[in-house]
Amino acid sequence: MKTHRILGLVLALLVLSSLPLLAQGATETTQTKIDFPKGPITFIVPFSAGGGTDLVARSIADVAKQLLGQPVVVENKVGGTGMVGAAEAINAKPDGYTWVLGTVGMVSMPELGQAPQGVTWERLKPIYLFNSDPGCVSVPASSPYKTINELVKAAAANPESVKIANGGAGGSFHLIALSIEIDTGVKFLHVPYSGGTNEAVIATVGKHVDAVVSTPAEVDAQVKAGTLRILAMANDTRIASYPNVPTLKESGIAVSLGTWRGVMIPLNTPDAIAKIIEDACAAVAKDERFLTFMRTGNYGIDLRDSKGFAAMLAEQKTLFAKVAAVLKK
Repeated sequence: MKTHRILGLVLALLVLSSLPLLAQGATETTQTKIDFPKGPITFIVPFSAGGGTDLVARSIADVAKQLLGQPVVVENKVGGTGMVGAAEAINAKPDGYTWVLGTVGMVSMPELGQAPQGVTWERLKPIYLFNSDPGCVSVPASSPYKTINELVKAAAANPESVKIANGGAGGSFHLIALSIEIDTGVKFLHVPYSGGTNEAVIATVGKHVDAVVSTPAEVDAQVKAGTLRILAMANDTRIASYPNVPTLKESGIAVSLGTWRGVMIPLNTPDAIAKIIEDACAAVAKDERFLTFMRTGNYGIDLRDSKGFAAMLAEQKTLFAKVAAVLKK
């Protein structure tokens, strides 16, 4: 009996003495920090340099590199209305070192059946939404069309005679023009520029086309320089930066649509690394350097975390599925 008691006491003491060590081990495990990033990050922009998506990405990258202590290198991967860049991000190693600035085409193109197989936002992980903007229809300053209704009237009189440029077939700006067609019963001649909206804007300034659909920010410099005029906004209400420009709805055209831009990463990136990237993006969004860029360029500031971003994408998937159903009729 005595021997059993002694053994019991010894075992009890051993258990008690091991508890601080176990607690210490648990603390060390929970406090272990992931060493990320250790090197440069590639930030894919799926459109050409100089456009709105490119400029927003570079502003994010400039601030993020200072917060993360590593270079964030923008690479323009152009083609397929953003699908070339999207595919590269989808197929990249899921280690946090490849980001892509997602745009609305990543939702609309698959729903319209215009994306390569397997290229969809659902194969990426939404991290942080920075921006959303309405679309707008602009014409050269010397254009005879002074209102959107005059442009539509010309298209009604001569189907497919009015040439409207966009940043790529199946993208949001193409869909805005298509939606105007559906609502008014006219036919435009759509001129897509796969390199992005910047190319479409340049073509419009050069009068190679009659009009262009873009965001207000993407034609802001040209409007201020007196080479383009905005006819209408594809928004529910007038926007503060252009209070005198009517909405399509005010002109009797029931169309309200735009674009957005947000950071996405390969789907299987570990959650812990994704959280570091999301926290960095959230810090960028609050940084005065980024905010000043956005305000100066008239970009719409729309900030949503990974959950809010994912919810918006799911809503848009439903929206574009309905648009696709109408176009197939």
